[in-house]
Amino acid sequence: MDLKASGESVTNPSTRICTLNEAVYKRNATALMDARTGSDNNGSLAQCHGTVFAGLDGGKNSQGSKLYKHIAGGKLDVQKTQKKTVVDGEDEEDDADEAPRKEDDDRLVPKKMTVIKSQESLAARARGRGGMQRTGVAQVHGQEEKLHLLATHMTWRLTPEKASKQFPGQSNAGVVMGPFDVDDWASEWKGTLAEKKTIYQEHRKVVPKASGADDDAAVEQSDETLEPMFWHSMPKSFFEEVKLRLNAEHKGFIDLAMGNCASMMKNIEDKTPFLGFALSEQHAEACIKRAEMKLLKEMLTPGGKHYVPRCTDVFGPLIETQAELADEAKAAQAAEEAKAKQAKLVEEKKARALAAKAVREKKKGEKKDEKKAKKKEPDEKKEGDPDGGDEPKDEKKDEKKAKKEPAAKKPKTEKKDKKAGGEDGDSEDDEPKTDSSSSGDESWTVSPDE
Repeated sequence: MDLKASGESVTNPSTRICTLNEAVYKRNATALMDARTGSDNNGSLAQCHGTVFAGLDGGKNSQGSKLYKHIAGGKLDVQKTQKKTVVDGEDEEDDADEAPRKEDDDRLVPKKMTVIKSQESLAARARGRGGMQRTGVAQVHGQEEKLHLLATHMTWRLTPEKASKQFPGQSNAGVVMGPFDVDDWASEWKGTLAEKKTIYQEHRKVVPKASGADDDAAVEQSDETLEPMFWHSMPKSFFEEVKLRLNAEHKGFIDLAMGNCASMMKNIEDKTPFLGFALSEQHAEACIKRAEMKLLKEMLTPGGKHYVPRCTDVFGPLIETQAELADEAKAAQAAEEAKAKQAKLVEEKKARALAAKAVREKKKGEKKDEKKAKKKEPDEKKEGDPDGGDEPKDEKKDEKKAKKEPAAKKPKTEKKDKKAGGEDGDSEDDEPKTDSSSSGDESWTVSPDE
C-alpha cells in the first residue's frame, strides 16, 4: 500500500501528500483479508502465515498505525505478548533449542525500514517539469519515508537473510533501503488535468499546507495543463527490492494502490500473480493498456525477459505506428505550447508599450501645465497688486533712473563759507545749479561770487 498513490491534492500536488482516505482503505483492506482468510468479518493477517504487509507512509509517520489497523482485522495490539514486549518493531531472538509457541507464532510483529530516493534524480525530475525555486535550486520533496512492515512472528523467523542486488552492503537485516532513482520527467506517465480528474474522481481533495513547508501558493492548474498522472510514484526498481527483501521474488503480489502500475509491470516481468486495486474503472483500463504496450515493447526487445522473435513481424508495425502517433501528438502539443507562449509574449509587449505611452502622455501634460503657469506670471506683474504688493511700472522706471545717477559732490568753497558762517552767524546755502544733458551726464558749475 503506497499512501502517495491513494489520492492527490487538489492544490500543489507536486509538494503535498494526500492523507489516507480511511473509509475507502478500510473497505478494500477488509474485503481483501476476508477473501484471504475465508472469514465473514474481520479477517486478520495473523491467519496468513508467510504473508507480509508493506505500507509506504509518504513521509507521514503517523499514518503507519492506520495502515496496520485494517490489515490486522480492525484491532492491532502488537505491543503486548505473553511473556515479553516488542519495542519499536524489534523482537528478541528466540532460543534456538526452544520449541516455538503457537501464541508467539500467531502474534503480529511490526518492523520499519527507511526508504530513500536519490537527491540527484529528484532534482532532475523537478527541473524537467520546470519546478525551480526562486534561488535557482531544484525543489526536492519527499526524499525519505518509512516502509511499515507487518507479519506474524513465524513469518519473520522463517524469512532468510537476503542481500540486496541493487545496493551492495544492504540486506533485509538492515533498516535502510535505497537510494532509488525515481523516473525522470520524460518517462513519466503524463496526462492533462481533465484526464486526471476522470481517473481520480473523488480521490482528489484539498490538502492543507504543512507547517514549515516551502511550496508555492495554493493554485489549481487549468484542465489543459500536462502533468504527471502520479506525482510521487515509485520506480519499478523499488518493487523489485521489496520482493527480494521479503523473500517474495516468486510469490504473488497484491497492491492496494497500484498508482502508475509499476508494481504490475514488475510482476508481469517476473511472471508472478498480481492483483491491483485501482482508483476507478478508468484508472484500471488505463493501467491495462499501459501494461500491454510496455509488454509488447519488451517482447520485441532482443535480450529481454519476454522477447519473442516471431512477434516482430506481427507487432512491429503496430508499435511503430503507435510510436509515430505519440510523437506526432507530442509535436503538436509542443507547437501549441510554443504558440501560446509567443502569444503571451506579444501581449506582455503590448502591455509594456501601453504603459510607456501612458507615462509619456503624463509627462507631456505636466510640461504643458508648466508652460501655462509661466505665461500667467508676467500678466499678473503688469496688472500690479492693488494691496501694494507690486509697484506700478512708472515708479520702477524712476527708481532705475535714480540708481544710474552719480551722487552729488559739494565744492570746497562751501566748506570755507560754513566755517565763516560758524563765526559770523548762520548763512543759507544756495543749492547748486545743475545742467543735465539728454544723455544723462551731469556737471556742477560754481560762480566766482559764491
